[in-house]
Amino acid sequence: MIPILGAALVFLAAVLFLPADAGGAGCSFAGSPSGYGCDPWSVHLYVSRGIAKNGNTLTLTVVHNPDDEGNAHDRGVAPGHEFYQQLTVNVPFTTAIRDFICVAFVSAPSGALDASSPTFLSDVANHPEFSLLAGPSLDGATHVNNIAAVCGTSHLTAVHAPRLVTTGTPVLADIALAVPMTPKPQGFVVGTKFSAWVARGFLYVDEESEMSPPIVATVTAVQ
Repeated sequence: MIPILGAALVFLAAVLFLPADAGGAGCSFAGSPSGYGCDPWSVHLYVSRGIAKNGNTLTLTVVHNPDDEGNAHDRGVAPGHEFYQQLTVNVPFTTAIRDFICVAFVSAPSGALDASSPTFLSDVANHPEFSLLAGPSLDGATHVNNIAAVCGTSHLTAVHAPRLVTTGTPVLADIALAVPMTPKPQGFVVGTKFSAWVARGFLYVDEESEMSPPIVATVTAVQ
């Protein structure tokens, strides 16, 4: 869905990896707050599997799985990404982060989308397990009410992003954390604080479309 570390990595094992295609998945929108360019392997992508607002804190359960990284043209997993890890983290829930994640992507400029509409789930393409619909923890249910619980309103801002809206239907943003390559997150323990970015995109179409300004996350659980 989105990171920020400027220049594309150069992989010596070119026979195994193809770089991210600047015209396809792994590239930012021009207006990405982070300024992220075009290298989905330049950070670790931790996809959300649960999200809840607790006062001024956003609690995320996120999973690193190399199958969720890179782009469709890559032939393998880049070095340093071959691990699975689940973290629960607390992130400061600022106005900027709220406005960043409480969105739906649209193919043409439009007004806000209302999650309280009885037809919302059929009107908007979504991955319930990766988006605001996951609720505080992944339990297989689609928690439409979690949108208002996190965003403070059922209305989602429409973000013009035609390359993510492949069927013409508005798309609910998938949410992730983009974590720098160093220090290695495999060494994180409860209480670790680390710099990262909140990412939004649409899994399996473009996981790293945009990233938020930098945030500091605090680990509360590791699996």
